[in-house]
Parts: sequence; C-alpha cells; structure tokens
Amino acid sequence: MKIMVGTRHCLVLSPQETETEIMSDRSQKISDRELWLWQNPSALNSVLRGIEQAAAGEVHDLGSFAEYADLEIE
Repeated sequence: MKIMVGTRHCLVLSPQETETEIMSDRSQKISDRELWLWQNPSALNSVLRGIEQAAAGEVHDLGSFAEYADLEIE
C-alpha cells in the first residue's frame, strides 16, 4: 500500500513474515510521464550514459534548432 506524503514522496507499506508485521519504506513518486524510462533498462542506460558524457565535457554543438521551432508535427 502506498500513502502519499506531500506531492513528491510516498510511504510504501508492505506485509512481512506475520500478519501483524508491517514494514515501511520511504520512496519518491515517479510521474507517469517518466515511469516508462525506469521500466526500460536500455533507455535508462542510454540517458545515464549521456549524462556522464555531458559531465565529462564530451559534447558536440549541433548548432541552433530555432528554424524548427514553428514546424508543425503531424
């Protein structure tokens, strides 16, 4: 069972060995928009690799994308 604590955190309660034991664990809420990333190990690894590369300065300037700002997407 999850109990929301504020807007960003929740408390997760899970049954243990006996019916009278309950274990609580604090966790952060993951939005539905971002949940797919955590459920897709390949995509998550790609994003984490990109973050590591950016932190190490391994970036390539692709220029401005301003010309595409008003482009309508089908």
